[in-house]
Amino acid sequence: MNYKTIAIAFAALSLPLLSYAHSSPDQVKVCYSFAGDTLEQTQSCIVSSGGGAGGVYENIKIGNKYHLFEGACGMDGECDYSYYPGGPDSNIKPKQVISYLRDGTFHTKVKPSEAANANHLLYCYKTKNGSLDICTN
Repeated sequence: MNYKTIAIAFAALSLPLLSYAHSSPDQVKVCYSFAGDTLEQTQSCIVSSGGGAGGVYENIKIGNKYHLFEGACGMDGECDYSYYPGGPDSNIKPKQVISYLRDGTFHTKVKPSEAANANHLLYCYKTKNGSLDICTN
């Protein structure tokens, strides 16, 4: 066996050690719905989340309605998010969304560079046309 074969065999065996998937336990949180910068509604919700191999997801259940957000993340840490209205079993075409942050007390938008100085953050998703703007604590 030459060194090239050994290196390929080692790389193939170590690949499962380099990537993994995880899911977090379901959490009861507070969800916030916005219309522009106006808080429309605050209510209890259940959030399921997880990720692996460059992707993340967050499934938010408010009452009997599901909101599934999936993100594909690059090496730079930036993620492109898709929104699946109706949750994971829905046949509705996904919509592109942006993620952003809000201050948990005053509900003002927070720049990522300012997030370290904020006391409470809301993690938000918004469709480009503004038809959905939802945040969790």
